[in-house]
Amino acid sequence: MSDAREQRNEVAAARAAMNQLMNLADSSRYGERPDPDIALQFAHVLRKPLSRQLALFFEVRLETITFEGTRVAGSDLVSRQLATILFDAGLRGFQIDPEATVEELARLGVLLATNWSRQAAFDLDFEATAWKLGLRSVHLDLFQPGLQHTESLVDLHDSELVARLQRQLGADIPRQVGAGLTREISAILRSLRRLPDEAVDPPQPLDLEAEALRPLARMVASVREDTDATIDEIALVIFECLRNDPGGIGAAETARRLTRHVRALLAAGAPEHAANLLRRSMSLVDSAHFGDFKHRHAIEGELQTLLGDRGREAIAQGVRHEGTRPEDWKGFLFTLAHLARPRTIRTLLVLGEVLPHRSQLQAVADALVVHVDHHALELKQLLAEAHGEEAVIVLLALARRPDATLLEPILARMMAQEARVRLAALLALREHRSKRVSEVTRRAAEDVDLDVRMEALRYLSVYRDAEAGPPLIERLRQLGPHDADEHELRAIAMTVGHVMRQESVPDLRSLAIGQQLGNHPEAHVAALYGLKAAGPSGQATLAAIGRNQPQLRDLVRKVEGGQGQ
Repeated sequence: MSDAREQRNEVAAARAAMNQLMNLADSSRYGERPDPDIALQFAHVLRKPLSRQLALFFEVRLETITFEGTRVAGSDLVSRQLATILFDAGLRGFQIDPEATVEELARLGVLLATNWSRQAAFDLDFEATAWKLGLRSVHLDLFQPGLQHTESLVDLHDSELVARLQRQLGADIPRQVGAGLTREISAILRSLRRLPDEAVDPPQPLDLEAEALRPLARMVASVREDTDATIDEIALVIFECLRNDPGGIGAAETARRLTRHVRALLAAGAPEHAANLLRRSMSLVDSAHFGDFKHRHAIEGELQTLLGDRGREAIAQGVRHEGTRPEDWKGFLFTLAHLARPRTIRTLLVLGEVLPHRSQLQAVADALVVHVDHHALELKQLLAEAHGEEAVIVLLALARRPDATLLEPILARMMAQEARVRLAALLALREHRSKRVSEVTRRAAEDVDLDVRMEALRYLSVYRDAEAGPPLIERLRQLGPHDADEHELRAIAMTVGHVMRQESVPDLRSLAIGQQLGNHPEAHVAALYGLKAAGPSGQATLAAIGRNQPQLRDLVRKVEGGQGQ
């Protein structure tokens, strides 16, 4: 069979595979998992060209997927949408080696057919899902959107750069030789990328014999001259060096340098970059994916130093870095927590002392829940052993995984000196209802810490604790301008309306129109919001005030419209 005819057959097979991929994507468009039978059809179509020992390369661009320069997807709305979703997920291309099995190709089909545009905040992203699927014969060309770098060879994705380099080597390379050479060039490229931080020595490239380098001298020289690289490219180089290093000492040293760069990124307030640099290499210490990797424990030991004092210092510095947002840290913290093991789980709890925001603490707590399920750990024991603010992480984990047997230990933490521990304990009590819990929560509504008071008000309001109403009305009257801000004052009034309903209307009306004067200048405004929360009777009274009290008419309209809440 001629090369031209063989190429036409491969393009036809690639187009047929993409058609199956569109069917697979269509089977999951209503939120269901992609159909496994269609995934197998996709796999069998791809196995035909792979059986001729040729690697397959697909390019992913905005609204199109190409193979050997020919568009094989993107001619209709469904395929354009799928290509765009994959492009937005960071995929720029993928290579399938001839050794890929049908089962592996089916997993690849599910990965590509998943609607990544609908992923929730804590769902695994495309890259993390890929390594969890164990795609050893599929090489993904991923790009992290938003990273700014100069235009250079490093901007080109692997398959594009390989094609350019092959043209330098000669345009008449036979296809069979070209496929093998392409894989060799890809491996060399990944080993020769340079880390951009000159202050830290980069991991040493893989040993390449001179005979292998000689025919590629021009290509190697052009790559070595490039000093810029994306985080994803750096992560790929480190991963390949770790995976292929023949000695445990070299692997450990490379991992040590990796952790050094991760700490530097954390201290600079760049947690997303740190996570991207770390995730790929973390797969090597996961026994579920690389159980036979002989240097796993050496690398794991180095990576776990990120959970130690120097790692926490870098995090503590970074979370307060100007320009970083609390939510930027959630992905990294959830990733980092997966490095912990039963014997090092306490290192996660110590993070409670350095993380200032609840969203950051909750990300670690969510990872702790995963550990508890995976390693059969007991939250009861962890809570008993936690000291001071170490308890915050455990309590937030209990907010996700309520346990009635832990009610008393949680209530005991309501007496803690640290306000963040008391707040976390209140959050852990959200799913618990009892007389004891109500009593403790009513006391917490008068806590010295504002966040604790506000969370207590939410609990009383949600569970309609009527006994909390009269004391809260009295507080509404007595609080002065220096005792509470307008937001807390409104929260108190609205809680009164929620828990007492019609019974609260006379007192709230009197306070709203000034018959009963409050000490706080915003007390009458808060009372109007309380009437709105008091149900039909309160809302009717609010409307009547708007009609009969001209001086309050505009304010009533604002409250009725929901503004300023």
